[in-house]
Amino acid sequence: MQCESLDTRLGVGLSELIFSVFWVARNGVAWAPHRPVDVKALGVDFYTFSWYKIFGPHLAQLYARRSVHQRHVKSLNHYHIEPTTLDAKLALGTNMHELERNLVSIIDYLDEVKWSSIIDYEAVICKPQIDYLIARPDTYAIYGEKSSDPELRVSMGSAGYTCIPAIASSITPVDARLVKMVSPGDA
Repeated sequence: MQCESLDTRLGVGLSELIFSVFWVARNGVAWAPHRPVDVKALGVDFYTFSWYKIFGPHLAQLYARRSVHQRHVKSLNHYHIEPTTLDAKLALGTNMHELERNLVSIIDYLDEVKWSSIIDYEAVICKPQIDYLIARPDTYAIYGEKSSDPELRVSMGSAGYTCIPAIASSITPVDARLVKMVSPGDA
């Protein structure tokens, strides 16, 4: 699947061409659970990923290109310590070893099942959902790629209702009171 890396590389190329001080940062929470990440191939300066949003351990991870963090990331550590590694610059205490140990098991699991198996499985479970939404254009609109092809999309997506006026006209007086009660406009 090329869209993540192609879009990012294009952005990186433009930023290098236009701005010499412009940094490219990506958040991997929507991509990393579905595909392997190669930050060097993406060409980003920073890449973040929250392990806890997907795989469990309450940890986040930050990649920073070495040349960027050596020159621009200041240490948050004690003033008398001059760390050179990114983790030492940003770590303000002892790591939570029990959480970090969980990452090893997660990586071992991903190595065992292989990304190709995950991608194939997601395509299988994504197809009926996409097909259902596509078959009802008067009710649903799919935003983004309208295919379950894993070369074109990951298995997550966004859709909305195309029939909101019809739904609104069928609201009963009880429904209207409930809508009024939760409406933020009158707060």
